Amino acid sequence: MIPLITLDCLLLVSLWTFWCQNIQGFMWDENKVNMELKRYMEKAYEDVKEKCKTYECNYRMGAFMLGVHRVARATVLRGWGA
Repeated sequence: MIPLITLDCLLLVSLWTFWCQNIQGFMWDENKVNMELKRYMEKAYEDVKEKCKTYECNYRMGAFMLGVHRVARATVLRGWGA
């Protein structure tokens, strides 16, 4: 079972690849798009799996914790955090 947040990320990566194509002014072939999606999805899966192993939780909670951690880290890096 794939957590909804991971599927949402897949959609965002798909939209990002199309945006990059428009900005760069050329079209990627289907294989290039699929390779990029596969790379991002495998990385996302490994990150969630690692979080689940560390905290002994299910994939849904692991994905949630990973997302919260990334938002918190970005907030601190931008100087918005305490």
